[in-house]
Amino acid sequence: SFFNDALLGEDRMVDTFSELHPKSVDRFTCWEQYKNSRYINEGARIDYIVVDQEIFQAARTAGVPLPCASTSRECTGEAAKNACL
Repeated sequence: SFFNDALLGEDRMVDTFSELHPKSVDRFTCWEQYKNSRYINEGARIDYIVVDQEIFQAARTAGVPLPCASTSRECTGEAAKNACL
C-alpha cells in the first residue's frame, strides 16, 4: 500500500501508535455504524500520526513525554517503550 511502502518505507516516517503499541491488534477508530461493527471490533484506523523516524527516536531517547493512547498519563523514557503497550 502507499502508506506502508512510500510513507513508512521510502520516506522513513514512523506510525507513532504502532511504534508505541507494538502488541496492539485490531485497534480501530472508525466503524460502519449501520452494521454495528464497533461491537464486533471490525473497522479501520483513520487516526494515523506519523513523524520523521529521526525525530521520533530523538524524542524517545531524550525522554520527551509521549502520550499514551489508552490513558490520560504520559510516557517517558523506558516507560514509553513498556508501560503504554
